Amino acid sequence: MMDEDGLEGEAFEEKNNEGPDLRNEVMDINVERLFDTFLGKLTDVEKFFALIEVGCSEKYETMTVSPLSVDSMFINMIAADTKYAKNISVGDVVIKRPNRHSYTDRDVALKDVKFVGGNVVRYQREQSKIRWTKLAAELSKEDITGNKSVEYLQKKWEELMRKYDK
Repeated sequence: MMDEDGLEGEAFEEKNNEGPDLRNEVMDINVERLFDTFLGKLTDVEKFFALIEVGCSEKYETMTVSPLSVDSMFINMIAADTKYAKNISVGDVVIKRPNRHSYTDRDVALKDVKFVGGNVVRYQREQSKIRWTKLAAELSKEDITGNKSVEYLQKKWEELMRKYDK
């Protein structure tokens, strides 16, 4: 049936979309389980990079290798991991572009400091991208970027920071 003014289409659209959209209000239990399983299989170091990859920390996301390698929280995390602890050294570190700005930034030279080898940082950053790509194949974009998913991942980030920020 057609109304002369064509309002029947609008009436049907409203019936199909009755009620509020709850997708961003409640995280699907299967998505939460998938996140739990995903993060549960990772070491704290791997979890650190995985959570940075999805934007849980602007501070660490924008850090280059050198500043991250001398960050006290990051060193604490690496020291607690038997697999990665051997990558901590003591020596001199030069941080080029300390604030990730242009070439006009002055280099910062640190003498006789603890630092984590740059290969650990580069390798883990690359691995976290691969891990999220594999997980994204199981989820929709809304599952990852929905409000409750973001809150869940941010909560996991905060738990990790409390554990190592001494």
